[in-house]
Amino acid sequence: MKSSEIFVADAQIKSFFYDGGRLTVVMQTDGRIFEIIFLTVLGMKVVSPEGQDLSHLAEIEKSPYLFDTCKAVEEPESGFKEYSFISAWTDEPLLTVIAIDVQIPKILRS
Repeated sequence: MKSSEIFVADAQIKSFFYDGGRLTVVMQTDGRIFEIIFLTVLGMKVVSPEGQDLSHLAEIEKSPYLFDTCKAVEEPESGFKEYSFISAWTDEPLLTVIAIDVQIPKILRS
Protein backbone atom coordinates (compact mmCIF):
# COMPACT_ATOMS: atom_id res chain seq x y z
CA MET A 1 0.00 0.00 0.00
CA LYS A 2 1.23 3.50 -0.70
CA SER A 3 1.42 5.83 2.26
CA SER A 4 -0.44 8.45 0.19
CA GLU A 5 -3.48 6.16 0.52
CA ILE A 6 -3.29 6.45 4.33
CA PHE A 7 -4.94 9.65 5.54
CA VAL A 8 -3.55 10.73 8.93
CA ALA A 9 -4.19 14.51 8.82
CA ASP A 10 -5.44 15.69 12.22
CA ALA A 11 -4.95 12.18 13.63
CA GLN A 12 -2.78 11.37 16.62
CA ILE A 13 -0.61 8.40 17.50
CA LYS A 14 -2.07 6.79 20.64
CA SER A 15 0.62 4.13 21.02
CA PHE A 16 3.02 1.94 19.08
CA PHE A 17 4.75 -1.36 19.67
CA TYR A 18 7.35 -3.45 17.90
CA ASP A 19 7.40 -7.24 17.78
CA GLY A 20 9.43 -9.51 15.52
CA GLY A 21 10.04 -7.13 12.63
CA ARG A 22 6.52 -5.70 12.75
CA LEU A 23 5.61 -2.24 14.06
CA THR A 24 2.00 -1.53 14.98
CA VAL A 25 0.96 2.11 15.35
CA VAL A 26 -2.43 2.75 16.97
CA MET A 27 -4.02 5.94 15.62
CA GLN A 28 -6.98 8.03 16.75
CA THR A 29 -8.95 10.54 14.69
CA ASP A 30 -12.49 11.91 14.99
CA GLY A 31 -13.47 9.21 17.49
CA ARG A 32 -12.11 6.41 15.29
CA ILE A 33 -9.24 4.20 16.37
CA PHE A 34 -7.31 2.22 13.79
CA GLU A 35 -3.97 0.46 13.35
CA ILE A 36 -1.23 1.04 10.82
CA ILE A 37 1.13 -1.92 10.54
CA PHE A 38 4.63 -1.76 9.09
CA LEU A 39 6.11 -5.04 7.87
CA THR A 40 9.75 -6.15 7.80
CA VAL A 41 10.94 -3.21 9.89
CA LEU A 42 14.69 -2.61 9.91
CA GLY A 43 14.79 0.51 12.07
CA MET A 44 12.94 3.47 13.48
CA LYS A 45 13.50 6.92 14.98
CA VAL A 46 11.08 8.28 17.56
CA VAL A 47 10.60 11.80 18.98
CA SER A 48 7.70 11.74 21.49
CA PRO A 49 4.95 11.03 18.92
CA GLU A 50 2.07 10.12 21.23
CA GLY A 51 -0.75 12.66 21.29
CA GLN A 52 0.81 14.98 18.71
CA ASP A 53 -1.32 16.25 15.80
CA LEU A 54 -0.16 14.88 12.44
CA SER A 55 -0.27 16.44 9.00
CA HIS A 56 0.59 13.43 6.84
CA LEU A 57 2.52 10.19 6.41
CA ALA A 58 5.50 10.78 4.10
CA GLU A 59 7.03 7.99 2.00
CA ILE A 60 10.59 8.23 0.68
CA GLU A 61 12.37 5.64 -1.45
CA LYS A 62 15.91 7.00 -1.00
CA SER A 63 17.28 8.85 2.01
CA PRO A 64 20.44 8.94 4.13
CA TYR A 65 18.63 7.28 7.06
CA LEU A 66 17.33 4.49 4.79
CA PHE A 67 20.82 3.94 3.35
CA ASP A 68 22.52 3.95 6.78
CA THR A 69 19.94 1.59 8.31
CA CYS A 70 20.18 -0.94 5.46
CA LYS A 71 23.97 -0.78 5.57
CA ALA A 72 24.04 -1.30 9.36
CA VAL A 73 21.93 -4.48 9.16
CA GLU A 74 23.50 -5.64 5.88
CA GLU A 75 20.28 -5.56 3.86
CA PRO A 76 19.94 -4.26 0.30
CA GLU A 77 18.08 -0.95 -0.02
CA SER A 78 15.82 -2.25 -2.78
CA GLY A 79 12.29 -2.84 -1.56
CA PHE A 80 12.63 -0.81 1.63
CA LYS A 81 11.11 2.64 2.13
CA GLU A 82 11.25 5.34 4.75
CA TYR A 83 7.86 6.23 6.23
CA SER A 84 7.56 9.30 8.47
CA PHE A 85 4.63 10.58 10.50
CA ILE A 86 4.94 14.38 10.12
CA SER A 87 3.92 16.85 12.84
CA ALA A 88 1.14 19.26 11.90
CA TRP A 89 2.83 22.02 13.93
CA THR A 90 6.55 21.68 13.21
CA ASP A 91 6.53 19.83 9.87
CA GLU A 92 9.18 17.52 11.38
CA PRO A 93 9.05 13.72 11.60
CA LEU A 94 7.81 12.35 14.93
CA LEU A 95 8.10 8.68 14.04
CA THR A 96 10.21 7.41 11.14
CA VAL A 97 10.17 3.76 10.09
CA ILE A 98 12.30 1.82 7.58
CA ALA A 99 10.12 -1.04 6.32
CA ILE A 100 9.09 -2.99 3.24
CA ASP A 101 5.34 -2.34 3.39
CA VAL A 102 2.54 -0.71 5.35
CA GLN A 103 -1.05 -1.91 5.88
CA ILE A 104 -4.25 -0.88 7.63
CA PRO A 105 -5.90 -4.16 8.58
CA LYS A 106 -9.06 -2.89 10.33
CA ILE A 107 -10.78 -0.09 12.21
CA LEU A 108 -10.74 -0.96 15.89
CA ARG A 109 -13.50 1.42 17.05
CA SER A 110 -15.68 4.09 15.50
